[in-house]
Amino acid sequence: MLLDIAAILALSAHAPVEAAAAAPPATLDDAVRRYGPPTLRQPRADGGQKLGWVRPRDSLLAILDVATVEVDAAGRVVKTETRTVAMKSPTGY
Repeated sequence: MLLDIAAILALSAHAPVEAAAAAPPATLDDAVRRYGPPTLRQPRADGGQKLGWVRPRDSLLAILDVATVEVDAAGRVVKTETRTVAMKSPTGY
């Protein structure tokens, strides 16, 4: 998956992924309210969608917080995942 760096930077003003409440979002609308517009969208075979949010933490090349939400065709969340991605050597770019 390629991520549009300009989109990541433009969306970084929204709530950080790690600041999300303990309870996962229940619907697509809940997820968008919590995380802002998704960085990427991917259709699922069942008519639903897989959405992803990527937020730089301190520096775009150091740490990224990533949230993934899968929703069914009715917009109900069926799976969520949050993780932190740390670059091995941010000075190597």
